[in-house]
Amino acid sequence: MKLYQVLNNNVVTSLVDGKEIIIIGTGIGFKKKQNDEIDESKIQNKFYPANNTLAQQTIQQMEDVPEEIIDIVVKIVKKAEQDIGRELNNGIYFTLVDHISFALERHRKKQEIKNVLLWDIKRLYKKEFEIGKYGVQLLNETYDVQLTEEEAAFIAVHVMNAEFNVGIDMMESMTRIINEVVKIIEYYFKIELDKDSLFYLRLVNHLKFFAQRVLNGTPYSDKENILLDVIRSNYVEPFACSCQIKAFMLEKYDCKLTEEELVYLTIHIQRLIDTNN
Repeated sequence: MKLYQVLNNNVVTSLVDGKEIIIIGTGIGFKKKQNDEIDESKIQNKFYPANNTLAQQTIQQMEDVPEEIIDIVVKIVKKAEQDIGRELNNGIYFTLVDHISFALERHRKKQEIKNVLLWDIKRLYKKEFEIGKYGVQLLNETYDVQLTEEEAAFIAVHVMNAEFNVGIDMMESMTRIINEVVKIIEYYFKIELDKDSLFYLRLVNHLKFFAQRVLNGTPYSDKENILLDVIRSNYVEPFACSCQIKAFMLEKYDCKLTEEELVYLTIHIQRLIDTNN
């Protein structure tokens, strides 16, 4: 693949079928020039603009932003994909570049914005929040600023949006559902769950996708699950709790949980209760 334009050390373009595509990767443009071969081992992501106008707008955006910001964004996304274990929507490069640029500008003007999701993000999205803190550390060291946990949570939201391919409204709805399910479990068993336990984190991770399926109306397969009778007999209380969650979801969200959904939910609750006792 031949290099067409060097936008900076971390972003270059190439031509594919006569259309310019944007290629991102640490050091991919360093000491490179037009028609050099692109080192494919350095490619972190490729962005295929829908049309030439969008391509030129995106290229202009990348040319206008300080290279240090792009370098930080590339590092954040790389760490996020490694820690989460999946590819993020490549739109995060551009949304995060914009966000960080404005965040630094607001900080210089002392225009701080409270993140209303800070507490929920710290509690329910710990992995994403740690990535946000990593991003804040890079920004503070690079620009000699004192960005706080508020900014770490904002970065975490961008990571979550790219992780689940949802917007902020959907993210807020998912967070609400997770909180509702956790409260049902705590009320049913009359306990306060250990929010730092491994099985709690596994439950929350399951509930992230559970909430997304509820909101999108795309539940697990509705086929009969052969484990259901075993689960019902052996995990009586966790299964009963799952049935309460099922009734709540039907009443509030008009979403009927399938047998498979009940099985997975019950297993997570059982493991959590075992470790919480």
